[in-house]
Amino acid sequence: MLYNREHRAEAATRHPAFPRVGKWSLQSLNATAPTPDPASGFGILWPDQAIEVTQAGRTASLRAGDLTIIDRSHPVEIRRDGPWSASLLDLGDRRVGSRVDDRLRFVCVALDGSTDLAQAVKRLWLLLVDIGRLDLGRRDTGDELIEAQLAEVMTELATRLAAQVIDPRITSHDAAMIDRAQLLIAANLADPRFGVAELAVQMRVSPRHLSSLFARLGTTTSQAILDARIVQARRMLTDPVNARRQIASIALACGFDDQSYFARCFRKASGVTPRAYRGGRGQ
Repeated sequence: MLYNREHRAEAATRHPAFPRVGKWSLQSLNATAPTPDPASGFGILWPDQAIEVTQAGRTASLRAGDLTIIDRSHPVEIRRDGPWSASLLDLGDRRVGSRVDDRLRFVCVALDGSTDLAQAVKRLWLLLVDIGRLDLGRRDTGDELIEAQLAEVMTELATRLAAQVIDPRITSHDAAMIDRAQLLIAANLADPRFGVAELAVQMRVSPRHLSSLFARLGTTTSQAILDARIVQARRMLTDPVNARRQIASIALACGFDDQSYFARCFRKASGVTPRAYRGGRGQ
């Protein structure tokens, strides 16, 4: 669907209900901050009025139309002298950045809504809103796949936008290199031997160069690989297709040849064991 300015403005202020698909959803906020949800990951907040958002010891002063990223599993404080409203896109398992020194580097960074990258995020957001208006009785797996893929792209764009604010030294070349590295990581997740050295060989760069790239995203190369494996494990654990599959088999498919190590990594990243995660979220 083509968008004009009037349609964008109308859709942005209407905050339509959005169906929960692929463990992510859109919700409207009206003078009430979202309650913490331990089962959620990150979210993108888009306010209609100027507000201040505080989380993890950081405060983002947002104008109407700006964006910020929040961690849905932690309390958020929103302040404004007067009424306010906003939209929140819950990204579910999708990761935005990574923990550095046990602090969320990408949380509560004010993202200028007028930049080209922010506008791209908003266009995808409004496209998802329109898809959400479709008759659910006519939706099929292909529709849900398209939504999930659009959400992945929007998450990547939002991460890149935040990275440029945090570290403006990130160039378009760096961003392209990071994208390529992430694609190679995704393609090699099932190989337990795949690590930093193997990624560097496939990228034709040194491990040190890789380290400098991922440092600008607030993580390390090895952590990025581990994060991707954990995200894949979460998806497989909650996919009905794998309902009867052994957890050890899922761990192996995600590149973990040691089940106890997998369980420790999964619990550290998710707060629960793989079995509990499957039981609580797989239905």
